This record gives sequence, structure tokens and C-alpha cells, in this order.
Amino acid sequence: MSEGGGFHGPWNSSPIRNVKEQFPADSKFSKKVVVAASENGLYLHGASGSSGPFNVEYVMLAPWYSIMKNEVGLIVDKLRHAIETVSQGVT
Repeated sequence: MSEGGGFHGPWNSSPIRNVKEQFPADSKFSKKVVVAASENGLYLHGASGSSGPFNVEYVMLAPWYSIMKNEVGLIVDKLRHAIETVSQGVT
């Protein structure tokens, strides 16, 4: 995570979401990312909970993938697309 709060990587120099606020707990963000990814052929496991005062949501690649090096970018692209799609609908 960058200091500005957005997500950066060598594949994308602009932040996906450049704020220091959590998504609302009732947005079910990880669940929506799982659905969006599955519609594009990427299967994930998502969950949510809390850690102290923070709402925690995550997605994991599941089931385990056996992939070739040249397929990693495809998975990253599909996951990024799912996150960006869901992010646009959450305020």
C-alpha cells in the first residue's frame, strides 16, 4: 500500500482508491469482488470480520492454482478488473 492510501504496483501506477477511509462494513466489498471475478472466470474465496476497531475484508485465490509464469498476469488483470469494478459502485 502506498503512503497515500491507494494500491500501486508495477502494472498500474495510478491508485485504485486513494483515500484513507474504509469501505462501509455493510458494503460487503469482498463478497462483491468474488462475484465480479467469478463472472470473468477467476475463482476466489472472500471473507470479512473485524480486528479491533477495524473492519477487515479479504479475498484469496481459491482453490489453489497451479499456473505457469506467463499466466500470472492474466490472474492479476482479472483480479484488478474485479476490484476496480466493485470500487466504482461503493461510496
